[in-house]
Amino acid sequence: MLSRRDFLRGASALALTPQVERILEHHLRHEAPLLTPPPKAHRVFYMHRDPDHPGFRIMTDALPFPRRLVKFDVIEEAFGEGSFRKLTQREHWRLIDQGRFSREDTFQPGVGDGYYPVWAANYSPDSEAVGLLEALGLGPEDAGPAGSGLAFENCEEDFGGLPAVYCETPEAVSLLQVALNEKHAGIEVRFEERTFPKVSWEQLLRTGGNLAGL
Repeated sequence: MLSRRDFLRGASALALTPQVERILEHHLRHEAPLLTPPPKAHRVFYMHRDPDHPGFRIMTDALPFPRRLVKFDVIEEAFGEGSFRKLTQREHWRLIDQGRFSREDTFQPGVGDGYYPVWAANYSPDSEAVGLLEALGLGPEDAGPAGSGLAFENCEEDFGGLPAVYCETPEAVSLLQVALNEKHAGIEVRFEERTFPKVSWEQLLRTGGNLAGL
């Protein structure tokens, strides 16, 4: 059973608020997280046990496939030479959602082209979790609550795999929700696995899994 001293060592970056005290008392008796979601949540972190890591993998509610992007020549004509290389995929999506470009002006990234790995490393549910935590000051290079049971992998510039982040213990799951609430992040932590529709290898090669055509 987790001792009070062990818990406090992991929670050292957080103030011993009534919420943290309540989590402490809960974990002294139980093996599952105690989660208090924010009043208004606009994003979700999902947690599930990863067989390849001694912890709980964090992923967001982001789409599990790359959305369509605006074609190179269309972007260059609209915004000038060199614009395509300067725009992020998220900016492409925003322009499309604003109705700036027709469907004929867009294309679908698929596995095997250069756009899919960019999406996977920055916008997929796994890698987006890393980016959101870094933006909140909870990333691998930050002191504080990031040291309370969060483990980051493949976050260096020359990493060999895709970025990922884990909560190492059930206690860390509870503490992460506290840290997110204190930062008014509007992110709810759900201690459950996120599931995805099955996509064939042929569909993955052709559409990157974007069967909805978004």
